[in-house]
Amino acid sequence: MLKPIRRVVTGHDAEGRSIVLSDGQTTTHEIGQGRMNLFDIWSVPQVPAPIEAAQADPTDMALNFEIPTTGVRIRYLDVPPADGREPFVHRTESVDIAIVIEGEMTMSLDEDELVLRKGDVLVQRGTNHAWINRGAEVCRMLYIIIGGKMSPALMKSLNLEEIVWDGARGGTGG
Repeated sequence: MLKPIRRVVTGHDAEGRSIVLSDGQTTTHEIGQGRMNLFDIWSVPQVPAPIEAAQADPTDMALNFEIPTTGVRIRYLDVPPADGREPFVHRTESVDIAIVIEGEMTMSLDEDELVLRKGDVLVQRGTNHAWINRGAEVCRMLYIIIGGKMSPALMKSLNLEEIVWDGARGGTGG
């Protein structure tokens, strides 16, 4: 596995001075029968995000794949090589910025596949997709997940009344 993720969070003291509130490892979840590690970095329930002097860690909770409706979620995901497992095809009602930090990842779409390598950035906009690590090493991805709302015209063209996220199936949330 790759090295743990360090997260530093800033805030304010009682006099309003800038301080470090926390400095340590992120909240980590094992998913996919313990084959993948998901690191929640931060989450805000809405944008603009309320900023208080200090705040409880919004990631200090059970694993949550729910897509924020009006907020943002930031997380890393370590994905080992696929080893022939079927990918989890899913669609989320969000705009996801996916950045390859280490390794290589294949994104499968309805009619296409593309390989993303270290440093590549992908903007995923509510499309049906799956992530597949066809490489030989663990791939680390950074996801910035922004709550979205598909237009009625797009929902109609997709023949959908609503988007249902089934995180229990082991998806990435991205």
